[in-house]
Amino acid sequence: MSVNGAYCDTMLTNVQRIRVYSLVVMLAIICVAVIFWIIDRQKLSDIRTLNQARSFSYALERYRQDFWKYPVARDKDIRKGIILSENGFAPGSRIYYQGGIPSSRVVSYQGNENAYAINFRLQKKWVHQGLTSTHCTITELYTLRCNE
Repeated sequence: MSVNGAYCDTMLTNVQRIRVYSLVVMLAIICVAVIFWIIDRQKLSDIRTLNQARSFSYALERYRQDFWKYPVARDKDIRKGIILSENGFAPGSRIYYQGGIPSSRVVSYQGNENAYAINFRLQKKWVHQGLTSTHCTITELYTLRCNE
């Protein structure tokens, strides 16, 4: 077959076929790796948020043991640097919690002297771990609930 005087072979040689198949397989592997990377990042983010929320809950329970009440606040965003001391959410000499809860979504604290709620959202539901919703709340005595 001739096009403009040049010979065109429409069939691939075995070496060319192997190269094309190898390229397709490598692209498929890269796509699967990217998907797993995204899922792992979501899971890691959720684990960090959950662990920090639990750590803050432990600090609140230690605060209650010392003062027989929880610190009072309404819809306090606790993602950024916060301090929980003997003065509540203000600097003091005895620090119960310092830091923040890393999350791209709102993590809030609501509390009165008798009860509190730490509200946050996860990126995914983790049904196998018992987290059947992305909306979670930790309340007094470390009680975690994730429901709609």
